[in-house]
Parts: sequence; structure tokens; C-alpha cells
Amino acid sequence: MRKWKGYLFLLLAISSTGNDLFAQDPHYTQAHRIPSWYNPAAAGHGVEHIRLTLLYRNQWSSVTSPFKTEGLFFDKQVSKVGFGANLVNNSAGEAGIRQLFLNGQLSYRLSFGKNMLASGVQIGLIQKSFDPSKMSFDDQYTPDQGYNPANPTAETFSYTKLTRPDFGAGFLWTYGKAGKDKLLPYAGLSVQHINQPKESFIEANNTIPRKITTQAGVGIRLKESVTVTPMLLYASQQSAKELMGAVMVKLPLDGRDNVEGGIIFRNKDAVALYAGYQWNSFMMGISYDANISGLTGGPGAFELTLTYIPKAKVKRRRRKRRRTTRRRHLK
Repeated sequence: MRKWKGYLFLLLAISSTGNDLFAQDPHYTQAHRIPSWYNPAAAGHGVEHIRLTLLYRNQWSSVTSPFKTEGLFFDKQVSKVGFGANLVNNSAGEAGIRQLFLNGQLSYRLSFGKNMLASGVQIGLIQKSFDPSKMSFDDQYTPDQGYNPANPTAETFSYTKLTRPDFGAGFLWTYGKAGKDKLLPYAGLSVQHINQPKESFIEANNTIPRKITTQAGVGIRLKESVTVTPMLLYASQQSAKELMGAVMVKLPLDGRDNVEGGIIFRNKDAVALYAGYQWNSFMMGISYDANISGLTGGPGAFELTLTYIPKAKVKRRRRKRRRTTRRRHLK
């Protein structure tokens, strides 16, 4: 196997999840803003009407080609059923390596007094690709010129893109009602890549390992409706382990407006500061990770989210029924 193939395999493995390597799925600092990405049972939970979130993350910008992630996350609640859909594009490296996630979630919740138990499933696709035109090969080097990208190469590829199905499932428990109870604890468990899809262009037996995520936290309502929420998230994917803890503080303003902020700690990786502001139906969040792992000597990760959360509208039919009922009572 030529040297460039070894480099290609290494880059492909690092950009996603490969066997025997410390790699993992894309992770985010603002995990609380995209709960359905980590657990399909959270799809639609706590959503008044719909929730649509745009996310952009730039990591390790000090390297030549930093890791970039763009995501679109949608979920909606209809009675006891939650619907969700995620579209995530993750790119890295000078070889144009890209990993695309497209999936949908379906959840169902049951209430027992103040307890709520939800289960959810996730069905989708994972696509990996690379651009050979951005790569260099052995036969593009000549003794007199050195490397010349204009030199033709005899290397050919049977395919540069692969697509595989992907499945996941999860459970979520919550207690209490927002605005009424002072303590709102929750806990969740999810398993992703249940079918362990094959994902390598070179190693035929290379698959994406199953990812197990557990999460827990409690919302504590203080005086003047100020809410403090400590939370934990632990993810395990073969050799990759991630433990993330955070404390968020939310302060309500007039109407639906509010501000929030917090500190996030990713064990042996980074410390991040987060700030968010909601104006009516729009919520913006910004965070910055400062590296503590020593993997890079420059900037860490910058993450930006924009969420659209409109208020549910009262249906006209219900209004007409209420007017008709009032008229009958008056008669």
C-alpha cells in the first residue's frame, strides 16, 4: 500500500470514528440547545410549537484546515408524540473529507402524575466522502521539479463516496412541571449506531462503533424565577470517552425574553463559557472553548447557535366553539 493511502485512511478515521483509534462523532459545547442529537427520546420534549436550530462550530482554527461543522436541528411536539430531524455536515482536512448525517426521530411519552417517561427511535443515513483532486500522489513528484500538481496521476478510485443506514434509540425521564415545581430533574440514556454501519473506503471490516450516551441534570427554580441547572453528559464510543459537566443560569426578562449563561467543562479537553439571549421567538447562543488538553497551542473551538421557537397559535375552530358555547349559556 502506498504512503498516500495510509495517510488517507488515517484522516478518514480521525474525521469520524474508526476502530482502534481515539475518534468519535462530532460533539458540541451547547449540547443543551440540541437535545435530540444526543437522544431521540428528547425530540419534541418541552417544545411549545416547533424548535428549529442552526449551528456552526469551528474547531482548531490554528491548523491549516480546521474542523468545521454545520447543523440544522428540528423537532416538534404533537400531543404525546414528538417528531425530529437532524442534518449535520462535518468536514476536515485538506483532502476534502466530509461526513454527512441525515436522520429523523420519533418519540412517544407517557405521564404518571408528575413523572414523564419517553422512548424514541432514530432512523437515518451516514455519508462519507473525499475529494481526490485535493490530494497529492507519488507519481506527481519528479526528480527535477519535485511536486507539481499539474502532473497527471495514474491513481484511480472505484468510488469516493459511501452511504450507509444508521439506527438509534433512547429513553428519557423527567419530573415536575415548569413554572410550578422548584425542582425539575431529568435523566436519559441513548444508544446510537446500533447497526454499526461500515464506513471505510479501504478497510472492508471497519465499522462505526456503537455510541452510548447518558445524561442527567436538575433545574432549580430560585427567587424571581431565576433557574439554575447543573447537568452532566457522558458519552462512550469504543476507545473515545467524553465527560461533560455544565452549570447554566437563566434569568427571565419581559414577556418571552430571557438571558442565560454558564460554564461548561469537558474532562481533559476544554473549559468553555456560554452566553445566550432570547428575544421573543428567537434565541441566540455563543460559546468558546479554551483548550486544556495540550493538543493544540492555538485557538480552541467557537460555536454559534440560532434557534427559532415560535409560540403556539390558538386554532380558529376552538375560538368559534368557545363563542358558540358562551352564546348558548347566555340564552
